[in-house]
Amino acid sequence: MILHTLNTGPNTPAFTECLQVAVSGDALLLTGDGAYCSISDTDACNLILDCGAELYVLESDARAAGIQNNVCNQAILIDYDGFVGLSERFSRQLAWY
Repeated sequence: MILHTLNTGPNTPAFTECLQVAVSGDALLLTGDGAYCSISDTDACNLILDCGAELYVLESDARAAGIQNNVCNQAILIDYDGFVGLSERFSRQLAWY
């Protein structure tokens, strides 16, 4: 079980590589520009949902991007305390930039 943190948009090698590794039982937290990958009904969001990992979005980054109302229903918006909770839950972490 791995916590993946993705900080890039969908048109990057990091996005593709992350989705090649993330599987069911993992969690994927979208931060920074990665928040754009959570926009409902986009190819990026559908690819993320297809990998089977739990999907989280840092709410402050979604708000900063102006997309907080367009995040897909399967994504869970979390704050920094939620991020800490995920870090405690998953002993292994991979950061994708």
